[in-house]
Amino acid sequence: MRMKAQTKLQKRLRRQQMRSLEKQRMQKEQMQTYGLPGTESFIVKPPKAVPLPTFCPDKTQFPFEHKYLESKHMCSASPKEDGFIMSRSDALQLIRETYPGFKQITDKLKVTDWQGAKKCYHHKGLGVKPELSRKQLREIREDGLVTYVRKGRKLPSIKHVHDIQDSIKRICDLQGTRHKDAKHYGKNTGETLTIMYYNEDTRQICLFNKSSGDLITADKFNKNYFRKTVDAAQVGKSPSDTTKPENEK
Repeated sequence: MRMKAQTKLQKRLRRQQMRSLEKQRMQKEQMQTYGLPGTESFIVKPPKAVPLPTFCPDKTQFPFEHKYLESKHMCSASPKEDGFIMSRSDALQLIRETYPGFKQITDKLKVTDWQGAKKCYHHKGLGVKPELSRKQLREIREDGLVTYVRKGRKLPSIKHVHDIQDSIKRICDLQGTRHKDAKHYGKNTGETLTIMYYNEDTRQICLFNKSSGDLITADKFNKNYFRKTVDAAQVGKSPSDTTKPENEK
């Protein structure tokens, strides 16, 4: 029994010696390769490069922008620190290529595809079934369409844009819809002279720039705000107005 115990002990010591020799050998090879710390020959081994995740929109989720991004080699680039995947000029070009047309409302008034996409968050007030999620619609409303596109978000389909344009056309053509000159006060645009189309029964208002004929906004409002807006012939807050608009949700 005593001999067996001594044999086991010797084997254990031998294994420890082998591990110690192997460790010394590895340390020696490392010093030969990179030099000694504090000397000119010392080289710090750089960490292994880890590839960054790439951003490449899925063709089914991004049916309009995917082809454009591929042509611009955007799929090989990662999102920048600010969250954008493309420049403002590229985003503007993408929007122009995706939404090139317009729908004529009257001889002088129209709704461009671009404006229809930009105002898609008013789908409920226009009686159009939503296509984007609430989060996406909120982003368009708060950030604007250009910033939204710069982040690589999903664009409204051209069919959805046409549905919005058709709804605005129907509102303006409804029996009982009237129109008159009005003013619009925008946060960034200030005062704009407009033509207001409004319907007392549906409480819907469509506002067009009187000079260019382009759509400014279109939506459905609650009873009190609709009445005040039509009577004052004004949409938006003037510098002297403290009343907050209340769109019907």
